[in-house]
Amino acid sequence: RLCIERKTTEDFINSLIDGRLMSQAINLRQSYSRALMIVEGESLYTIRNIRVEAVMGALISLTVDFNIPVLFTKNEKETAVLISRITEREQNIEENEIQIRAEKKPVSLSEMQEFVVAGLPNINTTLARRLLEHFGSVERIFSADEKELDKVQGIGKKIAKEMREVISSLYKKD
Repeated sequence: RLCIERKTTEDFINSLIDGRLMSQAINLRQSYSRALMIVEGESLYTIRNIRVEAVMGALISLTVDFNIPVLFTKNEKETAVLISRITEREQNIEENEIQIRAEKKPVSLSEMQEFVVAGLPNINTTLARRLLEHFGSVERIFSADEKELDKVQGIGKKIAKEMREVISSLYKKD
């Protein structure tokens, strides 16, 4: 259900500089329904000579574009405690009913369409807009096969498969 990617601050900066960070983010999103990144160590801004804007841009992209939250720890001990708490929460989450939609109610037709599409697994508002721009309507998105869905930037094979499973499966209360 949840993948935790742990990076040291040095590894994070190296991945950012050599361009691996964004491809790793894409792979995380395509391979797991939920992902989280833990950056362990001292401040990202004091390692090597890298612009603050580049680091901030990467953090924003991970969080906003890829829907991968980034948490920071000082050392291995803090990381271990954090992972332990996350796993406890994940194991207990099934016992609690979760409100599915807590965001504000959509007002315009386009907002309602984005709202409907963003309800699919791993689809945030950015991906919902891309899907709507590509297919033109919610109906066409729901009718598209995995190959067609995979053509949209940010939708990989895994997300396309999950979307089709939700769209085409018969409802049964778990």
